[in-house]
Amino acid sequence: MADDKKIGGRDASTDSSATPASTSSLYIVDETMKNGGSNSAQPELVVPQRTDAYYRDLYKDRLDFRALARDDPDLKAVLHNGQTLDFRDPAATRQLTITLLRRDFGLKMELPDDRLCPPVPNRLSYVVWIKSLIEDDGPAVGLDIGTGASCIYPLLACAQRPKWRFFATDIDVNSLKSARDNVARNGLEDRIHVVTQSPDDTLVYTDDDSSSSIDFTMCNPPFYASADEMTASAAAKKQPPHSACTGAPVEMVYETRDNNGEDSPGGEIAFVGRILEESATVKNRVRWYTAMLGKLSSLNVLVGHLRTRGIDNYAIAAFVHGSKTRRWALGWSYGVRRPTVEAARGGSDASGLESYRHLLPPITEVDVLSVKREEKMDTATLGTAINELMQGLALAAWDWDDKTLKGVGRARENVWGRAWRRKKKREEKLAAEQGQAKPTQDTATVPLGPDEEPAFGFVVTVRLGVTETVIRCRWLEGHHEAIYQSFCGFLKDRVKEKISPQLESN
Repeated sequence: MADDKKIGGRDASTDSSATPASTSSLYIVDETMKNGGSNSAQPELVVPQRTDAYYRDLYKDRLDFRALARDDPDLKAVLHNGQTLDFRDPAATRQLTITLLRRDFGLKMELPDDRLCPPVPNRLSYVVWIKSLIEDDGPAVGLDIGTGASCIYPLLACAQRPKWRFFATDIDVNSLKSARDNVARNGLEDRIHVVTQSPDDTLVYTDDDSSSSIDFTMCNPPFYASADEMTASAAAKKQPPHSACTGAPVEMVYETRDNNGEDSPGGEIAFVGRILEESATVKNRVRWYTAMLGKLSSLNVLVGHLRTRGIDNYAIAAFVHGSKTRRWALGWSYGVRRPTVEAARGGSDASGLESYRHLLPPITEVDVLSVKREEKMDTATLGTAINELMQGLALAAWDWDDKTLKGVGRARENVWGRAWRRKKKREEKLAAEQGQAKPTQDTATVPLGPDEEPAFGFVVTVRLGVTETVIRCRWLEGHHEAIYQSFCGFLKDRVKEKISPQLESN
């Protein structure tokens, strides 16, 4: 498909949406709608391009409905006494979503009354977390599995990342039509391609170009295992729900059958489990597989599935809004690139996971050494000690920046451990006995090729604080936590050895 290949392309020089050198004058312009509808009377809205920090904290405080209503008469019309919103009123919740998307992202949207209405703060949290997994704002391709009538994730993501593109899949004809309309309504047809799928198709959609890749997948999987479970859940509630749910069964229910055609457990565990099964085949054609979950118990089960399969590179997050709504996210990768500790162990909200440490992936950033201010150790001396130490190792790559006090290194194996040193001595002894010349270059120091993966990649930084100076190490690449822990111990002990004479003289 020509459209698919265009989306998969990564050439920023031909990307009309590429970020300019300066974003100080970059705006998302929402032109007045000309096709009628409730928003046709709204004036043109100009939304400045914001920082990631802005979006992370956008809905940190309670929404001020009165302030929103002053700028949007459509929202004012559904408020009670001009100041409160009844979340059990489907029309009111739809209008709130439309209002927030327009005000905060410059997005235009229409939502059918018989499909899910996505709450913007919750959906934004997921997108913000995805951005933290990807880390940079360069070109990327996402896959939204089950995009729904709103196509909310691709629209929100593209509003924040001008170089991102999306495939958005669904199996429901009505949702597909509405999703395409919303994409067209915002002029994003060249960046968001809505794909029609059937229930028998793979969930992890890939185009016909076998060399193409996807940077991340997203999905908000069906919550219930059967229509009966959905009905029973609603009937069992002692009090009415806090908000209206207009979702259709095709969005809310995922039923599965075993090899004998009998019903088997479905719902979000089965849906994400199916993505996990497919990921074992697709593997590195997708950089990050992710899903948002409605139950902590589902997260627990799925983390267990990852560990059983030996998938050590994963991330989880909690999205908390108010006191009533909590969602969880899970991501996993077959690649060596490790996420930041914030992305891997909590997400932008950094809450909701304190009591579930058994689910968390390994820590990827630690302070290995701190020097108190009164010890009078300047940062340049620490930087020199680190650089000299790393240059003495048989690393495949090492790059130190004196200005930023930051170094990035890659290793083919544990070249700082005793086992490696003993191995090298044995090799040198054997070569001498056989009359062989000593190699001019250690094989461990040969730069890695474009398709080679290091056993360990890392970043070391020196940070000057108010009361102390800290050496911090981030685990950047690799699958073996033991290597990371070993390196941190080595770094701590050897730097202390190097700087101890100056500390004693001070």
